[in-house]
Amino acid sequence: MEDLTQIVEPDQEEYSYGYIIEVLTGGLYHDKFHVIREYIQNGFDAINAYIKQNIHTDEKLGICVSYNKPSILIYDQGVGMNRDKINQYRKIGYSEKKIGDNVGFRGIGKLSGISVAEKLIVTSKQKGLKERYKIVFDAHSMLNEIIELKNEGKNKSLNELIKQYTEIKTEIDEDIDSHFTLVELYNVKEDSEILFDQEKLYQYISMNCPVKFDPNFQHANDIENEIKTHVNDYSVVNINLNGLEVYKPYIGQCKAPGYVPVWGDNDDEENPIAFCWYCENQDKGQFSDKDSSGLIYKFKNFAVGDRFLPRATMWKATPERAFYFFGEIYITMQGIYPSSERSNFEHNQARDDLYNKCQIIMRELNKKAGQSSNQHSALSKLEDAGEKITEISKNIDEQKIPVELQFDKAVETFKLVTDLEKRVNYLPEENKPIAKEIIEKGKNIVKQLQKIEPPKDILINQISEMKSNIDNTENNKECVYDIKSKLCLENQAARVYDIMVNVLKDFYDEDISALEKILSQIHRSLEDNLYKD
Repeated sequence: MEDLTQIVEPDQEEYSYGYIIEVLTGGLYHDKFHVIREYIQNGFDAINAYIKQNIHTDEKLGICVSYNKPSILIYDQGVGMNRDKINQYRKIGYSEKKIGDNVGFRGIGKLSGISVAEKLIVTSKQKGLKERYKIVFDAHSMLNEIIELKNEGKNKSLNELIKQYTEIKTEIDEDIDSHFTLVELYNVKEDSEILFDQEKLYQYISMNCPVKFDPNFQHANDIENEIKTHVNDYSVVNINLNGLEVYKPYIGQCKAPGYVPVWGDNDDEENPIAFCWYCENQDKGQFSDKDSSGLIYKFKNFAVGDRFLPRATMWKATPERAFYFFGEIYITMQGIYPSSERSNFEHNQARDDLYNKCQIIMRELNKKAGQSSNQHSALSKLEDAGEKITEISKNIDEQKIPVELQFDKAVETFKLVTDLEKRVNYLPEENKPIAKEIIEKGKNIVKQLQKIEPPKDILINQISEMKSNIDNTENNKECVYDIKSKLCLENQAARVYDIMVNVLKDFYDEDISALEKILSQIHRSLEDNLYKD
């Protein structure tokens, strides 16, 4: 069997095309999970390449991530690599992928594994070939020598190091129809053991990679159909983590989805430069699920940045409203590409134009949030008015309202009615008939609770107008409770009682409910003691 390590290559051939080993093993991948994303990204491109070559294939293609401690395996059923392609794996920064056609194109991510594992082992095979090829990077030994050389003030060319610490082998595969790439992160380093946290890795893949919508999400089919209509390069891939299918996260307590296409400046454009779908919180304000709420940018269905990036780039005011929703913004605008670490898009004029155009998303969501806020407020007023007006009506029927609180109850009811009337139009249609019944009931209560004392302000005048045609003598006496009449208090006792009540009313001016309880207790005590006498 031919040993590819013996292939003679021209002395002038270089393996370094931009980034050096220390960058790959240092700051480029501050989040260890980004390494897994890089290999899923390469697998995704490889599967799409295979589908283009085999348009009519009915194979079920996918990507599997699994643990085989101390290693992590990433397996894809993509187009695979032949001998020339596997040899290019050693060329850092080298890639034949075209910008815009693939998710990855810098030739850097393929070696990201050396930042988290002692060895990077890649095995690959193309359909129709008997041979599969394996390349092994001894990252641990390579980095140790680099450190030793630095301590001694010496250097060795990157080409020489890569030749010294990489090995390429050829093996026979009896299945000529098989096609795959298997990446093994052999002996994961201690500082990268978070990669073995299956729950966190699942969450990361679900939020950042092109997985399917969860079939349990009630709006999944509607949203996906809209995306396919507006986003030409939209595609998903089956991703499996230790035998568990990974799906896109969602929040169940949400309203039906909304959509915002973002158009460019050309009137003849067939498709938008960005497309947003969103679902709003069914309850008031922000979702309680902080991990899944908010919007996220997608480029070829891979996340760019996190859920704080759209908030930072679109919301200048009321940024908290970004988390009243969850959803995605698919970017298709020409000239837009993710940065190397995918924390944002590369800074250029196209990005500035994109963020400016995407303000329409913010305006639409702010409008929705405002409407929902008004509706939640109206529903709250409806519930509050319904409970209080029903209670007041019951107390009137049972003559439990003290005459001393007759005016206060009239004012309270009037306020409940006017507040509800202002918000009726914000209520859902099914709630409007109930609101009208409560309003009518409240107006009748105000008519019953006629005030004996002269009006003191505009509010009293308004109440007086509502009851102007009602007799305010006998009806008034029938709907309230007058302790002075019941106990037949003489003038002096009645004046003492009135002074006491006025003091209490001044003290509890802002808390009528507390005043009502105190008066009720006073009435019971007076009745008990005077009846005993």
